[in-house]
Amino acid sequence: MAEAAHPSNPHVLRTDDESLEPAGGCEFIARAYQLELFEQAKKQNSILVLGTGSGKTFISVLLIKELAEQIRGSLSGGSKRTVFVVNTVPLVYQQALSIETHTGLRVGKYEGSMAVDYWTNDQETGRRREEE
Repeated sequence: MAEAAHPSNPHVLRTDDESLEPAGGCEFIARAYQLELFEQAKKQNSILVLGTGSGKTFISVLLIKELAEQIRGSLSGGSKRTVFVVNTVPLVYQQALSIETHTGLRVGKYEGSMAVDYWTNDQETGRRREEE
């Protein structure tokens, strides 16, 4: 799962992991509307609502990479977190893998079979401590 920096364009993601993309060894180059949304999201908190295949994950990964230094570290030390919400369990794992691969950050995955709806405050607090 190697990612190589593109020499002339910082808005290119490259992966050599064939399990992530059908062709393997793909380069993803941002389209103009993706860059526009990325730039807007850098300025303020944003929720992207786009159709399937329009690059929501790509834009999110670009933004998470941009903010990675603010994300690393503990919450008690002032670091931030990113939340990526999806509507199916398979997407939880697909998006997490993509974000981990392209950002090098650890990604927590939470979905219904984990009974997260029934976590107590103590369980949630303990989970947060484990992640820090």
